Amino acid sequence: ALIRRHTRVEEESGRAELIGGAVIGRDAPLAAAVLESAGFALVLGLLSLLAAVAGGLTFAGSAWFGFIWFASGLVGTSVAALACQFAASARTCASIAAGILGAAYVLRAAGDASRSARWLSWLSPFGWNTQLRAWSHPRPWVGLLYVGLVAVLLTAAQGLRARRDLGSGLLAAKPGPAHASRSLSG
Repeated sequence: ALIRRHTRVEEESGRAELIGGAVIGRDAPLAAAVLESAGFALVLGLLSLLAAVAGGLTFAGSAWFGFIWFASGLVGTSVAALACQFAASARTCASIAAGILGAAYVLRAAGDASRSARWLSWLSPFGWNTQLRAWSHPRPWVGLLYVGLVAVLLTAAQGLRARRDLGSGLLAAKPGPAHASRSLSG
């Protein structure tokens, strides 16, 4: 929601064009929104760590648990940043991001529910949350999967942002029908 609010909604309102006419660089709104969302994810991760430690759990496991929340927040941030490049409407961007995150959740659920298809969990960052094994024999290398995915998604979002016009999306908006149906004509 933060990414969408500070990028796409600002473009729809015209404020991004006003800001872009000043000394601010073209990529500043996206970079600022990503930094704000990353800060929020960091606070969420730290609060998760502190809550787990306060609950009597080990610091090492709690730190990995906090990292999972932080990394998941970064993944959501980068998915939203990418989705905002595709459509000119904030509502459509939210739908695209929700669809991507929903598909990732379904992959994780399918992998967790099936003994023969456990590999599906590895295709989703939500599956990596359990694969990291925060509380028993952690796998630090799984954290690199988050870092890699976030780097790829943010690089793609930045590259696509540079190729589209302000206020437009990469997907062309489709006009509605020229005439209303008979049920709407009265």
